[in-house]
Amino acid sequence: MSAPESNASAGSSSSPSTGEAERLRRCTVVINASAGGVSAVREQLEDLQTRLRAAGWDARVHVVAPDSVVSTVEEGLGGEPTLFAVGGGDGTIRSAVQVLAGTPHVLAILPLGTMNRFARALGIPTSLDAAVETLITGEDLSVALGEVNGHVFLNTCSVGLYPELARMRERRRARHPHWPNALRWVVDTAASGWRVLRSWRLVRFRMSLAHRVSAHRVPMLLVTNNPRGRGEDEGMLSVYVPGAVRPLHFVWLTLKAIVLGPRDTEPLEVLTVEEMELDVRPGTPVAMDAEVRLIGPPLRLRCRAGACRVRVPASVDGAGR
Repeated sequence: MSAPESNASAGSSSSPSTGEAERLRRCTVVINASAGGVSAVREQLEDLQTRLRAAGWDARVHVVAPDSVVSTVEEGLGGEPTLFAVGGGDGTIRSAVQVLAGTPHVLAILPLGTMNRFARALGIPTSLDAAVETLITGEDLSVALGEVNGHVFLNTCSVGLYPELARMRERRRARHPHWPNALRWVVDTAASGWRVLRSWRLVRFRMSLAHRVSAHRVPMLLVTNNPRGRGEDEGMLSVYVPGAVRPLHFVWLTLKAIVLGPRDTEPLEVLTVEEMELDVRPGTPVAMDAEVRLIGPPLRLRCRAGACRVRVPASVDGAGR
């Protein structure tokens, strides 16, 4: 799946949507070759460049290794606003957004990961055909991003048990690369979760919100971003702080949060903030959309409202803002 350098045909039957989207004629497609969903749609990806050029785009398709996603996006930047169609999971999308945030360029998501939480939150279909149709006919929406010490996150940022689980899960996934991606995720998450619970420990941190400073010793702290923030959530992050619980109680609390929603789960304290600061111990791992990094304290988190333009289906409320 190489990328010929010819221009798109002028006589296309369909075109990008009205308004600002009409001015976007360049489309750079960057596919993470290691994304879990790539193998299932390889034939569709082979035809992707032809389909986009038939729709009037000057399209170039690049299928690259995971560590080349950022450099490929950077190479496609220029003075002319460009649509960057990025194929992969949330980690791949986050890497591209780190480059595109705050620029006039637009992101189109081709959900090829296991969970695709960011795409789902924006109403982007998870089938490749429908996602490409959204790329061609959709509208552009300014969405909010979370940020911690200059690193963006799309959905969640956490300290405590989850970063340990995520790091252990990634080590396990390398042992059976030929398993189906969904099966690897379920098996490795369950096995890693069991090991983390057996070595149960609490994380200590001080949280600063405006003029309030509070100390905590809990199994995990979770901060979520609402990309389509509206009303009271617009430009805000949600912070979830569990009470002092034992391991099995924490598992039950997590299951309740998944089924009922975290805002309706006790004893889970929920705070809505624009920015906050966490003073954690040096070396505390931080998970951003399941990618684990060591970021030096203090952790300064904030919401960047409208930081990135994303192509979404035209029917999504608020599209085109």
